[in-house]
Amino acid sequence: MAGCTNRSDGYSPPVSQPDLPLVRNPLTVYVVDDDPGILQAVLAILGRPGTGFQLLGASPCGDSAPEIVADGEVDIFVCDLRLPGADG
Repeated sequence: MAGCTNRSDGYSPPVSQPDLPLVRNPLTVYVVDDDPGILQAVLAILGRPGTGFQLLGASPCGDSAPEIVADGEVDIFVCDLRLPGADG
């Protein structure tokens, strides 16, 4: 077959790696939503054991969001796109 080469050069295919967990450490999450029901639902889902998430906190308004994100501790920031007085 054209283009095939003889692999007598010592090449061996890569050894398969053991299955690694998708998340080695919990991902940190901060949630902002002005609807108390939505906020509680998101916190309940993400706060379940075994999800791989660590909740850093939650807020009903986005006032503190810039400082929280800027400190670099948050891996995932969940925010309502329409907040009173702010946009997500």
